[in-house]
Amino acid sequence: GPPGWDNEFGFGLVDFQKALIGSTYSSNTAFNFGVTTSPILNDDIIVVIKVKVPIVGSPVITWQYEDEGVPANGTVSIWQTPNDPAIWTGRFSTLFSGNITFHINGTDSGGNLPELEMNYFKGRSN
Repeated sequence: GPPGWDNEFGFGLVDFQKALIGSTYSSNTAFNFGVTTSPILNDDIIVVIKVKVPIVGSPVITWQYEDEGVPANGTVSIWQTPNDPAIWTGRFSTLFSGNITFHINGTDSGGNLPELEMNYFKGRSN
């Protein structure tokens, strides 16, 4: 639609990378990484990666937390943004609230890139 507010488009599409700047954010020489809880679906965690170097394949995001002494872990499914191949987005759903540790890995033509680790605190679901 035309620039500015209207009833059909509002103000336009959400720029997820900019939206995550105000949330938990971490960076190293290979990756920028942002995490936030969805403002609409409180059990969903949204992740955005911006790759700073040419990579082979896709980055891998793993998560882990401990809920009442029971460890849980998994991998976040991510998708490459069609408009910017350096940006990958994804989400996963969990009822857990507390500290979650994320690890981001990837490879370039020379081998493994430096891993990025980040801790994120997810608040309680409504």
